[in-house]
Amino acid sequence: MKKYFIITAVAICIFSTAKTQVAYYDAIELHTILSAPQLNNDTYEQASRILARYLPAGSKDTTADQVRLRYLTNPFISTLPEAAKYFSFQSRNFSGALGGIVSKIGNLDVTSFADGLAKFLVKRAKEELFISFFSKLQDSTKYPEFKVIFPTTNLLVKNFEAWEYPNVINTIREAFDKDLKELLANISNIGMLSSSTCNCDIKAKRRIDSLNAFLATDNGHMMLAAFQIGNGFISGRKLPDVFHTITGARYLGSMSNTSATLTSALQLFDLISFSLRSNEYGKNYVSKENITQLFGDAATRNIYAGLLYQQITGNGISITGIDWAAVLKIVDGGSGIKLFITNLIDKSEDIARAVKTLEEARKKGGTDITSYQAAIFETANQFIAVAGNIELIHPALHFSPAVQNVFAEAANTLEIAHDIAVRNYNAAIISTLKILSKYMHGPTEISGFNAFFVKYGSFAANVVQSKNSDDVEKAIEAMVLPAGSASIKKKMAFSIALNGYLGGFYGNEYLAEKKTSRWGVISGMYAPIGVTFSKSFGGSSLSGFISLIDIGAIASYRLKDDSTASLPEVKLQNIISPGLGIIYGFPKLPLSVGYTYQFGPALREINGTSKTVSNQLNRRWQFFLAVDIPLMNFYTKVK
Repeated sequence: MKKYFIITAVAICIFSTAKTQVAYYDAIELHTILSAPQLNNDTYEQASRILARYLPAGSKDTTADQVRLRYLTNPFISTLPEAAKYFSFQSRNFSGALGGIVSKIGNLDVTSFADGLAKFLVKRAKEELFISFFSKLQDSTKYPEFKVIFPTTNLLVKNFEAWEYPNVINTIREAFDKDLKELLANISNIGMLSSSTCNCDIKAKRRIDSLNAFLATDNGHMMLAAFQIGNGFISGRKLPDVFHTITGARYLGSMSNTSATLTSALQLFDLISFSLRSNEYGKNYVSKENITQLFGDAATRNIYAGLLYQQITGNGISITGIDWAAVLKIVDGGSGIKLFITNLIDKSEDIARAVKTLEEARKKGGTDITSYQAAIFETANQFIAVAGNIELIHPALHFSPAVQNVFAEAANTLEIAHDIAVRNYNAAIISTLKILSKYMHGPTEISGFNAFFVKYGSFAANVVQSKNSDDVEKAIEAMVLPAGSASIKKKMAFSIALNGYLGGFYGNEYLAEKKTSRWGVISGMYAPIGVTFSKSFGGSSLSGFISLIDIGAIASYRLKDDSTASLPEVKLQNIISPGLGIIYGFPKLPLSVGYTYQFGPALREINGTSKTVSNQLNRRWQFFLAVDIPLMNFYTKVK
């Protein structure tokens, strides 16, 4: 039995060996390989494996190049025209045993690794930009206006580290929402900034000085007064309080070309408006029934008129040709002041009814309440028109064109208030910018403020409109400027790190496969990974770079499509790209510009499920601009 088993085993081995060395089949397969237009690494290795079968048993010539050398003296195969490409093939493998090891490593399938690394570089590049963005928000030296217009957000970003932004990203959305709801009030406070106390750079100080100079002009007073009217409606302030504010010294009361008549008209309007202020919560003025009772009782109306008269004369309100005693005489038959008060109260009650209708709609759980909100601001516009008609009291009373312009501009700020109420923040930013541009023109510093406002205002609006943290990150991604952990090499005296870069390049490439004009211009996505040796100076860095691999082709594909699960097989030898370079890192930004000289990579393009791979050892030099992405610090030396 044992003898039979041994015979059987030997027979199996003989036939198995014979099957793998059938010259007929191997000759056909080898001819097919050699007849191809050209060989690549895979077909070169395949041909060598077939030829290796016919070398003596125990031969130490195991690598493809060693097998090829053995067949150079074969009188049949070495002279075949089809075999010429085999014997002249430029293998990427090293000779000897080390070459065999490298060959096996080079043929490893690293598709998932390379694809994952490309995704990681893209993700980290975005994160570095996000970190930079929040670092800039925390730095008020460039735009001190941020803390005035977005005070809640400013408070938040001042109390977390920039790299912690993922933990507070939804809170940032709520902070911006609160700030935008108070936009009209916040923008009116811009004059609170002072170049002497702002601790900001020279450009910002000049801008603040220009802003304050503008706000001290008549145009500045008019613009702020119009913003205050709109803010009064959105914030729920009582209208008599709003008018008392805008007629005061900070706004219309301090206009340079104000005549005595205009000053008196403003004071009179303020006195009448404030004399009718309701003490009830949520009500602006006393009711129509209250006014009817006031005017219906002779003694009460005379007391009311007497109190107004005392205020007018006591405050020195005087207009040529006007007898205040006659003007304030409210008779049953009617008078100018009675008609003015009646119209004012009527329109204020229209506003009250519109507000009540809105509240009822909210209680009923209506999903679309925009029409109710629009009704409030429409009645507010009508109220403003009535309030500005002060000539009704006496023909000699009138507001100047500048003041009338404020009431007209209030229609626009009321529109902004409405947009804020319905959380249409992008429209509110655009309308506010229109008013800013209308009044704030002249020095370039002023236009610098407008540019700041539209940039950060639009960003804030986009953040608030985001539905989740991913949308917030997209909003940040849309406007970020580049720093983060990339700043380590700019703060340490010397550092060594494993580093990646992601950006674009432009240079010249030598294509070995071409027979003529081998050098040519090339540009594209650059994503090398290697070791940096960095020295800092003046907040920037200068690095020597040793490139190891380049996954630019995969990164380029992933920037266009980050959802496709499968990619064509990528081998390690396809992305190996040894090279040297010198790189400059910009201060305060994770951006770097550099020059490198490298060999490869063989992988030139990924397109869906196909790839383009070069079979020759190409080389290129290039200049590049890229995001600096440190992967691992090996050594750091503190200054």
